[in-house]
Amino acid sequence: MKRILLYVAILIGVLAVPLERTDVADLHPVQTVALYKTAKGYRIETDTDDAGSGATVAQAFADLLATTPGVIYLDTADYLLISKDEEAAADEMRSYLKNGVRLCAAVGEGDLKIVSEFLSVQGDIPYLRDWELGDRLPVLDCREERIKFM
Repeated sequence: MKRILLYVAILIGVLAVPLERTDVADLHPVQTVALYKTAKGYRIETDTDDAGSGATVAQAFADLLATTPGVIYLDTADYLLISKDEEAAADEMRSYLKNGVRLCAAVGEGDLKIVSEFLSVQGDIPYLRDWELGDRLPVLDCREERIKFM
């Protein structure tokens, strides 16, 4: 009898906790995130055509969240592209993305939907969790319509 009362109390406690509800239609599941260095700071773009800009990576990410009509769902992200020679910025993105994200550098700004398709059939792209600052990254050439590794 005491166990049943305990279970009921736990169930009531769990159900009484207020939760922020999110409509599935408002979710923007992202597969590819790109972080570009600009003259004014950083720009973050996603393959869902959402973007944010700021003087720092944190400000660009905050702008991305604030200007997206819905909820950016980064748990589905598979790839992170960073501007070539901006590896330190990739290190800052660790707190926003899961460790299973694959990481590569990019030259140019390609269509991220096409980049996602291209990267999904490539094999040797390092994981963010295994990468350390100073490690060499594969470089994706997105300057032309045809995407390729340099």
